Amino acid sequence: MSQAAFRADALRGYRLFESTDLDETRELISRVMQPHALVPSGTGRGRSHMDFVKLGRLGLGTIAFGGAMRVSVQSVDGYYLLMFCVTGNAEVRTMGRSMQVNRNQGVLCAPGQAFDALLSPRCEQFVLRIDPMALKAQAGLAAQDFASLVPVGSSHLRCWMQQLQLAASSPELLASARSNSRVATHLESLLIDLFAAGHVGNEINTGFASSVACVARLCEARRGVYRSKLQGTAGVTRYCQRRRRFGSHVARRLSAFSRREPHAACAAIAAGTRTRRVAHGAFGREGRRDCP
Repeated sequence: MSQAAFRADALRGYRLFESTDLDETRELISRVMQPHALVPSGTGRGRSHMDFVKLGRLGLGTIAFGGAMRVSVQSVDGYYLLMFCVTGNAEVRTMGRSMQVNRNQGVLCAPGQAFDALLSPRCEQFVLRIDPMALKAQAGLAAQDFASLVPVGSSHLRCWMQQLQLAASSPELLASARSNSRVATHLESLLIDLFAAGHVGNEINTGFASSVACVARLCEARRGVYRSKLQGTAGVTRYCQRRRRFGSHVARRLSAFSRREPHAACAAIAAGTRTRRVAHGAFGREGRRDCP
């Protein structure tokens, strides 16, 4: 789902620098984020700038380089980096995969991971620096709970984006948060809670649907094998009874299992695990006994 342009007007009042010198740009960004490499791509360079403000244990900012640029970070040091494009686009490689980033799709890089981005000439990034302790204390979540691809234009994250937009575009709210630590703490908590609820909640729902589809495909494949072994009306009746028992057991147990291990059934199928073992892992002993 496409969304309206993200506006960060209030952040313009917290401009850290403007520069046409590459070395100065790298040094000034490093003071706020961390040491990194900047390699211009293509011809033509404009004026770089960075806006940045701290809200509790969050850091909100925008960065533009005035031309195409490759940004390389060997290892993100001690924070989560969430990035999407206010304008332009980028190709980002992190967490072992390559992703297209724009105003509808962002990326989340965990502490200790490499980050490499090729930014388009007109790209302006929005960056959100998140303290890992704040994320764990507020939402009880760690790196493994989050997907690296963040659909910032999706309905799941609409509430979070609306509040982030408000924080970035309201001079009065930023001023209040900077002058009052309680306001900053409440705003930090609100943004983290909305992000965790939208992003992790979406991953759970996706995992649930994936598990349902995997189990359905598995049972459909096994159905043909068992039908070939059945003979006569009695055999067909017994088979149908077993299928009904197994189906009702799936409905009772799959929701709870998918929240705990949403992709375990898929992994078992991919590894060639036998049907009864998959059913046992997902649905318990009753499921193993009843699975055809």
